[in-house]
Amino acid sequence: MRPGDSSQSQLPLVFMYSGQGSQYYQMGRELYLEDARFRRVMQELDGLVERHLGESVLQHIYDERRKKSEPFVRTRITHQAIFMVEYALTQVLLDEGLRPSFVLGSSLGEVTAAAVSGIVSLEDCVELLVENARLLEGRCERGGMIAVIHAASLYESEPALHGNCELASVSWDSHFVVSGGESGLSRAEEFLKRRDILHQRLPVEYGFHSSSLESVRVGFQGFLSTVRYNPPRFPFVSCARAGVVESMADDHFWHAFRGRIEFLRTLQHLERQGSHFYLDVGPSGTLSTFIKQILPARGGANTCPTLTPFGQDLKTLARARSMISGS
Repeated sequence: MRPGDSSQSQLPLVFMYSGQGSQYYQMGRELYLEDARFRRVMQELDGLVERHLGESVLQHIYDERRKKSEPFVRTRITHQAIFMVEYALTQVLLDEGLRPSFVLGSSLGEVTAAAVSGIVSLEDCVELLVENARLLEGRCERGGMIAVIHAASLYESEPALHGNCELASVSWDSHFVVSGGESGLSRAEEFLKRRDILHQRLPVEYGFHSSSLESVRVGFQGFLSTVRYNPPRFPFVSCARAGVVESMADDHFWHAFRGRIEFLRTLQHLERQGSHFYLDVGPSGTLSTFIKQILPARGGANTCPTLTPFGQDLKTLARARSMISGS
């Protein structure tokens, strides 16, 4: 089936890929045990990653001593873990004949989208993530990110927020994310607690999408200048650029990690072209949740996850297939 072919779905299909913060131990475990295609790709990817990283990522993801509720944060492992799960799940979907009209990446998910679209080779994507994590661990101060359930105007109006951290993304009208170094983020967190504002620390080690990453700019851009870019098999939609990327700049992935996540603007760009079906191919269904809030008039009928932290991987995937065919 060609990209954009509507014979299986009445709506153009968008594969969406999330980034840091969407990972957890045991993600996709049922699928790994029960679906030979998913398991095969995960094992192949693990072999490729191990050649560059020096250790198995699968042993960390499916470590039987680890519970889903435990923080899964070490960047050199989680970078690859998110990528592996998203890429392997995509291969299952493609094997079943599903073809996206667009692939959409958010933050680290831009790397997965690039690999799926063919813009960057699989091995280059793995090396890119290894190098990014290596630089972060060697040169970057520790920090974090906080998701806040409140109108984003709160960030601009409160010095406790804009004076201590940076706005990393606005997910929808009443949800935004701040990012920064540990000391500033702790002060912002104290403010949120005092005001009884719902918020959650994301399971990350660094202040992605903030100036906290500036110490790795030169090194990472130096690596990116060696990456080769290819014509895409599927149109590539970037939340760093808020639209379809026609040609890749050498520093694109720097902006994907450092710049603000423009998910809301990106979705609005696609919706101006007409309705789409948004399939979340990330580990947690995060982006599908965002869309249900942004497009409430549709009752979430045009989006669904393929995995969630709540288990029942096979049922969740089967429901996604059913929704796509009926969209």
